[in-house]
Amino acid sequence: MPPDAQYCVGMEWNVETATLKVAIRTEGALAFLGHDRSFTVPVTVRLSGGPDEVSVDLEGNLTKVELEGDVSEKDRKEILARTHKDVLETRRYPTCRFTGILRLAESTLRGRLQLHGRETALDLPVRLGEQAGARTGEGEIELDLQAFGIKPFKALLGQLRVKSDVQVGYRVVARPA
Repeated sequence: MPPDAQYCVGMEWNVETATLKVAIRTEGALAFLGHDRSFTVPVTVRLSGGPDEVSVDLEGNLTKVELEGDVSEKDRKEILARTHKDVLETRRYPTCRFTGILRLAESTLRGRLQLHGRETALDLPVRLGEQAGARTGEGEIELDLQAFGIKPFKALLGQLRVKSDVQVGYRVVARPA
């Protein structure tokens, strides 16, 4: 039995914090006019344990995506409006969901991601740790938005555009219930 298994045998978990961040990068001949940006997605996470694995159910509320960083209020509103309407289409696809099993011995979260009306299998690397007596799991993965039917933002006849590949970072802090 892996050392971390003692924390999850037949247990439910109280999730203290869960964060999901998405970093985008610009490209094109006029990329210097744009800026790389980071967004946070509010998430709800449910965890339950077994002797060697933890079941994970994560739901992200895409209607509440927030833009990080120093941006004027006018630009923030404009960027978020375009993100919701033209990129994520949050009226039609208000949530994203990942369900899977975290195998503690492998530090891999295997499951399925539902995003923008499409679903795919994903293996997410997870770094396990401890913080003030709580268990932590965090990692990063690169996703191709176009694989989910999401059209990256373009402006100025395509001379300024957001790259299709985005960096997604995730972190969960939980304690046994």
